[in-house]
Amino acid sequence: MNCAGNSWKSLENLTISEVRDATEALRALVRSEGDIEIDLRPVEDIDTAGVQLLVALRRSVERAGKSLRIHANHNGALQKTLIGIGLLTAEGTTRSAGEQLWAGYIEEGATPA
Repeated sequence: MNCAGNSWKSLENLTISEVRDATEALRALVRSEGDIEIDLRPVEDIDTAGVQLLVALRRSVERAGKSLRIHANHNGALQKTLIGIGLLTAEGTTRSAGEQLWAGYIEEGATPA
């Protein structure tokens, strides 16, 4: 994991095995000044624990009065997990306003950084 300023780039998977370490790094970002940017493009595997961490992060960022920007690849790990758990349709599209938030994190045509 890389932290620089108010951004965090995960260089590994975001599964239950990595969530504890990621949580500490992300908590530090929430306590820092300014808005937060997360880069998930290099991530190859995200499970429901990783999605739960992102949900908790979003809530913490909102309570802190900041904004959160997440970068994730189209057809990448985050999109595949969101489809698998039913937060996006099989095509990666949304059915509701709540799902639109997740779809907004997926970058059309993005490639790993």
